[in-house]
Amino acid sequence: MLRLLAADVDICRISKVLGRQRIKSSITNSTIIIEADEISDDVVDMLFANATIISAQNYCLNEAETVIDTKIESEQDHEPSIDSSVKQFESIKTSEIDTNDNTSSDETIDSEYYVQEQKDMSLELGIETESEDKPTQAKISELEMVYRGEVYKWNNERYADDKEGQIKECVIIIQNDYQNSASDDTIALFCTTHYEERAPIHFLFQFTERTMIDHSAKRLELFDHCTFFVGHIKGISRKQLGTYLGTMTNEFMNTLQPTIDFCLGLKRSRTVNWIQLQILSTINMEDLFKISESKVSDNQKVDEFLELFGFDMSINGMQYVKDSILVAKKLSDYRLEFLAEIVAEKRQVDANEVLRLIVARIKENFHFNKSPAISFIRLIDRLLKKR
Repeated sequence: MLRLLAADVDICRISKVLGRQRIKSSITNSTIIIEADEISDDVVDMLFANATIISAQNYCLNEAETVIDTKIESEQDHEPSIDSSVKQFESIKTSEIDTNDNTSSDETIDSEYYVQEQKDMSLELGIETESEDKPTQAKISELEMVYRGEVYKWNNERYADDKEGQIKECVIIIQNDYQNSASDDTIALFCTTHYEERAPIHFLFQFTERTMIDHSAKRLELFDHCTFFVGHIKGISRKQLGTYLGTMTNEFMNTLQPTIDFCLGLKRSRTVNWIQLQILSTINMEDLFKISESKVSDNQKVDEFLELFGFDMSINGMQYVKDSILVAKKLSDYRLEFLAEIVAEKRQVDANEVLRLIVARIKENFHFNKSPAISFIRLIDRLLKKR
């Protein structure tokens, strides 16, 4: 028989473990007596892993009655004394867990399991201290901590006949650092080199010096120079993460946030709407960042943006598209009709004709059922105003 003394908050966890293992036990206050002739090491490991065990003692069956009749002073009183806590703590170091294998008879609990320090005993037994109201859950250690923006290899690599001979998968941590510090689980965005036509959004990117703070070709190895597509979002355990690949820049995470919002169905005000996400999915984000961060004039930037999105500047009406973008940059609020009127006045042409050509040129370039003209102009406007 095994007698355990545990904190009140852990009694439920211990009883669930014993119930799943079909082990008969009795519970009195903070004391649990496991009524079994033989207790396996696996069960003992599970008990210590799921709860904080203050003390543990093994007894033979003929000593069962003595064990049940023995009462620890701290169990009888609602406010146990510190002296009894110290005695219980000292008793842990002298208590032995008997097993049926070849373990040494002088192996104590202290050498086999983690035991809390003496200063924490008063908290576990309910003794009032200055820090009683503080959370007792320990934070994740620095070595096990993960941070938002970090990228890890996902170990479930799938082999397929793609250009690289293998589909590579990784995850980007998107949960905030506060929650990462207090939980063994985290929220990750899964990315893959495999293009799926049924996916609603194809935000694509590469690991480069512009998108990654600590870019290292040696660390990335086969993941370097790969184009990744954003997949699904999933809550995972930190223990499931593979090799650390690097950390994405804050600029990249801010650009990725609207895609995260869409995947999670968040209804907040976005800097990028759904149509703009579809437009962005047609290009490589690395090239977009390069143009946005360049030190050239806005006039040249607009030319480079339009070329990146596949526009032919020699077609009639493309100059009106460019003019409308440059005009929009100077305004805080605008409509497409208002932009067309300003461009028409500047060019000394009919405003309706300018509006028609702007709508037609942008619609035919992206092959949308409806023209995304105003969404496209606002997208380029935000990229120009980004500093």
